[in-house]
Amino acid sequence: MAIVAVQNSPFATSSPIADYTRISDDAAILLKRQDFPKALNVLQRRAPDARRWRWAFRKVSQSSEHQLIGSKQQWMRSGLEELVTAVGDDPLKRELALDYRIATGANPTGFILPMYTARELWRIAESFGLPMEYLSHVTLLPRHIDEAVDTARVIIDCRDTAQAHRDEARRLVEGIAPIDAVPLHDQLARVAADAQRDAAARWRALAQRLITGQR
Repeated sequence: MAIVAVQNSPFATSSPIADYTRISDDAAILLKRQDFPKALNVLQRRAPDARRWRWAFRKVSQSSEHQLIGSKQQWMRSGLEELVTAVGDDPLKRELALDYRIATGANPTGFILPMYTARELWRIAESFGLPMEYLSHVTLLPRHIDEAVDTARVIIDCRDTAQAHRDEARRLVEGIAPIDAVPLHDQLARVAADAQRDAAARWRALAQRLITGQR
């Protein structure tokens, strides 16, 4: 059993922590106790991966942001940011940078996500059949075409838009008749659902293109 003490923390805590079977279990137990330093310490001890470790990172960052204030919140933000910048797996690091942005509203330091001007974003979006007019309705863009966009915000907003289209597609086909006896209104619902799924795929593809840095 590994025992680790958290040092130099504004939190009053000194009791040891034991390793559990899964990091997701660790995080859930510690967050229920509101023991944020130990939750951060668990993340620091474990090798990052795209599944349970990332799940724990998201939960710890979101819970600490919502429940802490002042110096304690800043201490947690700094620790989480250090975790993001230290990850050696670039695709995972970029996803964690987005998780950190969603939780805190801030970007971690360093150039983790690719940078694009509004002009570059315009060109890339057009290649997915998404005019700049569409983008301007779902995300915040700079005032001038050659200014840099907030890449994290654009990716998050594109993913949220894709999810909204997927949800609408599911809503449209709920309870419609079987395929071999489809009345007209259900046929129209299927066509509309297909359009929603196509839109979702294009927004999702744009977000993936942006996060990988492909021009």
